[in-house]
Amino acid sequence: MKDFYVQLAVLLALFGFCCLDSNLWACGPKRIQEQDLSLQEALLGQGVDQDLQYCFPQRGSLMSRYRGDHLSPIWWIIQSELVHSIGQAPGVSVGDPEVLLPQGRVRLKDLAPTMMDRYKNLPLSIEVHTSTRERASALAFVLKPVFEVGNVVLNVWVSGPDHLGIPILPTPALPRVDLVTFVQQNLQFALQDNPFFLGFTPKMNSHPSPNFFILFNREEIQFFADNLKDAYRNINAVAEDVFADVLNLQYFNGLVRVGVSTIERSFKKVQSDDPTIGSFAMAQRW
Repeated sequence: MKDFYVQLAVLLALFGFCCLDSNLWACGPKRIQEQDLSLQEALLGQGVDQDLQYCFPQRGSLMSRYRGDHLSPIWWIIQSELVHSIGQAPGVSVGDPEVLLPQGRVRLKDLAPTMMDRYKNLPLSIEVHTSTRERASALAFVLKPVFEVGNVVLNVWVSGPDHLGIPILPTPALPRVDLVTFVQQNLQFALQDNPFFLGFTPKMNSHPSPNFFILFNREEIQFFADNLKDAYRNINAVAEDVFADVLNLQYFNGLVRVGVSTIERSFKKVQSDDPTIGSFAMAQRW
């Protein structure tokens, strides 16, 4: 009889746990459908409520693997990442790190070493210039605008062919637009003809996976960073890691989440929902 009451108590406890509000034990509230146009319109107007954001783990930067192993200042490493990733597309050039002084923007390499301590707490910036306004607007949307490492703040901004040296603002999404497609189209324009960029996976609806993955060729990117753990002082990384450092992977306060992955260039290409966007069949786990 005693065993019966023990088993009954266990069953009642399990029943009570299963009846709890799912928000107490799940990653978050139920998935928001992309097709909920009224919700999208509200999100575009005033941002996403904290309760609607998905639990999506932050991807560690490439620099987190090399903390303390390099002597090059962080602004030169970020500039190298930009040059060797988005800077490989035709018509895209990446400038040197600069500091804004009363007389205007001055390249850090033009400052005397003794002057660096005086300006080290001022915001630094890197200009990315493109030969077409369409790509400039797309890059302004998909590039990380600010890097904060310790007490260093580095701004990345984009200029186009019309006004060299003047930042371009990204094109805002219109109300009632499909936000996932909007993000994918901007990435397509930003990365078009980049030798590392291959396409996207089909859109995904399995929480908490990203809405889609950007696919890069399975290649290594190498650049000098005075890395003490390499015989030639280089940092060596696969393409997806470098692009993940310089691209935004979450948009509209987390409503649209993007992943990065690598794939062999010969992988079979399939038609996407959007005829302007190429997708790849997922025959394996990335």
